[in-house]
This record gives sequence, C-alpha cells and structure tokens, in this order.
Amino acid sequence: LVPGRLLRMPGDAVTPIYLVSTFANFLLCAVIGALLRPFSARPGVALACGALLSLTIELSQLTGLFGLFPCPWRQFDVDDLILNVAGVMAGFYLA
Repeated sequence: LVPGRLLRMPGDAVTPIYLVSTFANFLLCAVIGALLRPFSARPGVALACGALLSLTIELSQLTGLFGLFPCPWRQFDVDDLILNVAGVMAGFYLA
C-alpha cells in the first residue's frame, strides 16, 4: 500500500503470503477430510462435519475467540468457509 492512499487496488490483495495462507488452509482441511473417511463412507457426513468445523473457526475469529478478548485483526470471511469445506470434501474424496 502507498502511504496516504485510502482505497486498496484489486491487485494489492494478491500477495504470496495470502496465497500460501490460502493453500495451507485448504491443505489442512483436506487432511481433516481424509481423516474423516475411515469413520464414514457417506459424503454428507463429511460435508456436515467440514461445514460445522469451518463455521466454528470463523465464528471464533468474528467474536475474538468467543468473547474472551478483542480480536480486530481477525475477520469473518465467507470465502474461507467455502474454501475450508471444499478442502474437507477434496480430502474425503481423495482418501
């Protein structure tokens, strides 16, 4: 960001740290999905577990770890919900 510039440009958001963070998030959720495979052969169970896990993580970020302390640097992101569930399902199907 350029000092004094109030608006972010679309290209500002795509940096290597964001890409690495996104990939690591997807990979972690894929491992969780693969670990769910021996417990259930039904994809609906994996989808529900992945959605619940992802929603819990995002809500903890939104509320500052469920109200324990203010957490302004963390944010609730719907894209993370979608990516996490996709990672769980990818790991489930790859296993």
